[in-house]
Formats: sequence, C-alpha cells, structure tokens
Amino acid sequence: MFLKAIKITIFLFILCNTKVFAQNSWKLYEQSFITGWGWGKDSLNLPEGNYHPLFFNYRIGVTHPKLNINKRLKIDFEIFAEPQFNLVFLTKRNGTNSLYQEAGTGFGYQPILHVNKFISVYTYISAGPQYFNTPTERQAKGFIFSDNMGAGCWFHLPKRFYINTMFKIRHMSNANTRNPNKGINTLNTLIGFGITY
Repeated sequence: MFLKAIKITIFLFILCNTKVFAQNSWKLYEQSFITGWGWGKDSLNLPEGNYHPLFFNYRIGVTHPKLNINKRLKIDFEIFAEPQFNLVFLTKRNGTNSLYQEAGTGFGYQPILHVNKFISVYTYISAGPQYFNTPTERQAKGFIFSDNMGAGCWFHLPKRFYINTMFKIRHMSNANTRNPNKGINTLNTLIGFGITY
C-alpha cells in the first residue's frame, strides 16, 4: 500500500511539470524545495507518543492574469501543487523513537504580498490526499486527507532565487471513511529554497 502511495506521488510530480500549465495564459510562477519539522500541538498528542513529521516537499506554483485582481497592490495570487515524502518520528514517553512514513500531494492557494525587492510575505491554505503508516489508537492507517493553513516569508536573492521560511498548522484525518478518526494535529516550521519566474 505504501509503495502505491509513493507511485502516486511520483506520478503527480511528473504531471505538475507538464505543459498543461503553459496553456490558456497560465504562467509558471515558482518552484521550490521545502524541509522542516513538526510536533504535536498538545502534550497528549497521541497515546503512543508525540508525532513528529520531518518534511521533504517539492512545490510548483502557477499564476494566471485573472487571479491578480488588484493591479495597484504588489500582490500575486498563486495556485500550487506540493508532492511530498515525509519521515515520521513517534517519540514515546520513555524518550525512544520509532520511524514511520507519509506520502501524498497537497493542492493550495497562496496570495503573496511583495513588501519590497528583498522581502515578500504570504499566507496559504492547502489540502490533499496523504498516506501514512503510523500505528495509533487515534487514527486508522492508510489514505487520509491533509489540511494545512500557514504563513511565511520569502527573502529574495539574486537571479530570482529566494529563501522561504514558513509556519503552518496541519490536520490529518480520513473524513470518517474508517474508524478510528480522531485526527492528528501538528504545528510545523519549515525552511526552503526556490526560484520565481
């Protein structure tokens, strides 16, 4: 099952790089790689221990002239896909760790305010299918949905490159398709490197 999730992630990664985005005035806006660390948002995160995802995300974003509804403000509106493969460290009460995995793709919307030529700030929301294999009493293993809300800052470098810093809140559950379905919530900080077009 987990290999199927990896194959789906790879397929979506390839799909995101096709010429589909070049049609109908869609413009490639950014590509980036993001990594980071998450932790359970309360001390009773899981009965088995605290859920710590280590993120390895690739993001590709596109924009369209019709999305940029206010020409006077320096704001771009981006739609993005974010395939990812994440390691999960389940930190038990005695301090030991067990290693598990996640894989999936998120699809989101992100307005970006360009403060000046050095700094841009943004907020975003995203959701998408995910697979995880961590055994816990709170959430059935297998395919679930990952819902994200976050904010961050781009620090612009020469030649359109930038450093991305981000904080996000993530909720994972399966929309009551299986039990148990109490959800897994994490707070997450990430940093990445990308290029704009």
